[in-house]
Amino acid sequence: MFNFFKSPAAMTQGDSTTKSVISLRAIHLQFAAHKLLNNIDLDFYRDELTILLGPNGTGKSSLLKTISNEVAFQGDCYFYGKLMKHWDQQAMAKHLAILPQHSQLTFNFCVQEVVALGALNLTLSRQQLDLTVIENMQKTDIQHLAQRSYPSLSGGEKQRVHLARVLTQLTNSGEQKVLLMDEPTSALDIQHQHRTLQLAKDIAQNGGTVIVVLHDLNLAAQYADRIVILNNGEIVANGSPAEVIRADVIEAVYKHPVEIITHPQTGHPVVLS
Repeated sequence: MFNFFKSPAAMTQGDSTTKSVISLRAIHLQFAAHKLLNNIDLDFYRDELTILLGPNGTGKSSLLKTISNEVAFQGDCYFYGKLMKHWDQQAMAKHLAILPQHSQLTFNFCVQEVVALGALNLTLSRQQLDLTVIENMQKTDIQHLAQRSYPSLSGGEKQRVHLARVLTQLTNSGEQKVLLMDEPTSALDIQHQHRTLQLAKDIAQNGGTVIVVLHDLNLAAQYADRIVILNNGEIVANGSPAEVIRADVIEAVYKHPVEIITHPQTGHPVVLS
């Protein structure tokens, strides 16, 4: 196992003063005879954008579903020092937002109405809601689509609409803000890929905890504060981009030869295949 991350002390049960926001302990997840996650111990922190990498089917999305309590698992998951299962779901929804890889929304809502759905559990005046929705549409570059029918949009436009929706959901989260994003750039053009990840980075830098599943190694290296690489349901690398994005690590995990160079302007590692 490659493990280059030097983390703060692990959060212990009931310790709400630690910087750790989400703490996973001895997490096992299995479907039929297939192990999706095997003995995962991992912490996620405030002010940090963590990107999960790994081959297809290796447990990245399963890890997000564990954190959001969408699947039954063995082990313990703590959210701000309290076991996830002890949180009131409506209260948690104000602090934990999930941008899924795919949405099942089929209703003929306009874009502005879909973004406003993020405020269902919030107490906002009509004026506050309208201002919040407009602000989040501007952040995700969909304000020109406000009155368009959601089903008529392209895949990338729909991704940006749902990003605006989950940002709306976190409007009253205060200092306890967690955003989970499952392949948020998969349908986006290059401009909106970078815009989306910069938005995620900004949320982390302003006190949030952001966890993103990606496949693009170079986007991950450019934006992540920390990268966790999963393979066969286990953590095989955990550290900063410079520590993790190495030829020996990438070749061992992805079974493909690569060369790593340094970006001439930003200094982050760049993967050449």
